[in-house]
Amino acid sequence: MADIESVKARLAESVRLMEGAIDHSTPVLDKLDEAGGQLSGVTKGSGHDQAGEALSMLQGARDRLEEAMTLARGAIDEATAYSQAL
Repeated sequence: MADIESVKARLAESVRLMEGAIDHSTPVLDKLDEAGGQLSGVTKGSGHDQAGEALSMLQGARDRLEEAMTLARGAIDEATAYSQAL
């Protein structure tokens, strides 16, 4: 079994990686918002099913990314608390 300091170091590295993933995801979220605004502007009033479906799918992608970021933040909090409890 690994010693406590080794476990804490691995937890810290895991947290660092998760924070990096969140940092890289934030600009993606911004780009999805921008794309959604443009898509909405281009398709507004078209009434075409595919336009609505495209917006719906884009919103779903954005929502899932935001959920993933929230879950990753929760994982960071739990890993940090676990490290502090050791």
